[in-house]
Amino acid sequence: MLTLKNYQHICTANTIKHFHLCRMNTGVSLCHRDALRIYYEGAALFRRKLRRLWLAQRWSRHIERCRQRQLL
Repeated sequence: MLTLKNYQHICTANTIKHFHLCRMNTGVSLCHRDALRIYYEGAALFRRKLRRLWLAQRWSRHIERCRQRQLL
């Protein structure tokens, strides 16, 4: 089962049917549509993490090139 701290963990939480946030229930029903929304949100989160890593690597390479230019 998915553990949610607040409704912001799922971007479409306001539009998910049967979504209730409380201590007794994580609030996400396991019907087909909700399960797909959770899956796609997880995939989107993974893509955002990969993009942040890619941008950090690009930025590091850019800084290194700038340092090399200053030394010349």
